[in-house]
Amino acid sequence: MNISASFLSGAAGEVSAVLAVVKDVTSLRRLHEQIVRSERLAAAGLLAAGVAHEVGNPLTCISSLAQFLLARAPDPAIREGLESIEVHVERISRIVQDLTRLTRPAPATLREASVGNLVDTAVNLARHNPAVRRMKMDSAVDPALPAVRVAPDHLVQVFLNLILNAADSGGNLTIRAARTGGAIRVIFDDTGCGMTAEEMRRLFDPFHSTKDNERHLGLGLFVSHEIVRQHGGDLLVASEPGVGSTVTVVLPMERLPSVSEELV
Repeated sequence: MNISASFLSGAAGEVSAVLAVVKDVTSLRRLHEQIVRSERLAAAGLLAAGVAHEVGNPLTCISSLAQFLLARAPDPAIREGLESIEVHVERISRIVQDLTRLTRPAPATLREASVGNLVDTAVNLARHNPAVRRMKMDSAVDPALPAVRVAPDHLVQVFLNLILNAADSGGNLTIRAARTGGAIRVIFDDTGCGMTAEEMRRLFDPFHSTKDNERHLGLGLFVSHEIVRQHGGDLLVASEPGVGSTVTVVLPMERLPSVSEELV
């Protein structure tokens, strides 16, 4: 709200009234945020093209060499170091992929998929991460839930991002799913550090991270939100500092008219 006030004078020059003007500037603020976001995405596009080209080939070489040495290294300490190299190579690769997908998303065809299978795939992938292995994680998704029409690889990426975020928050994670009306809700409930109201306000901003900016680019939730939105769904977040966060992925069971059979 933008509030301004002025005094109204009577015939004798005395103050007879106060005129107050209250203006709702919500739309202007949103427009400004959209402009800033577009500028940041344009910059990301230039960055993504250069990073993908310059970093991709050296990463492949480093990963191949690490795997070659790992297969021949008998010393446990050396093997541990090589495995650490692999973990960091994977993290860099994920950053490059997020940047590329952010500015030039690959088309994906929608097909029927089981939510339980998608969650299981993401959980199995996440268990390779050391932070996830240290976290207690329970997954209880009813296999009888109706299938959803999605781009499976994209949804697995969303679930994987949410699992990794929960692991970084320092708590435990419970994953469950339920049918509500015409949608399937996949709920990620963690007992981590939680977020403040200010952190929540910028949660889906690209390049904004609630974690260590030296290690996290701040694209995971932004990309996840875009993927879910392209499916005609929504990504809902509730959080309280010191208590934890609950992230709900809402997926429509029926294809909406606004959702193409291909995501681009």
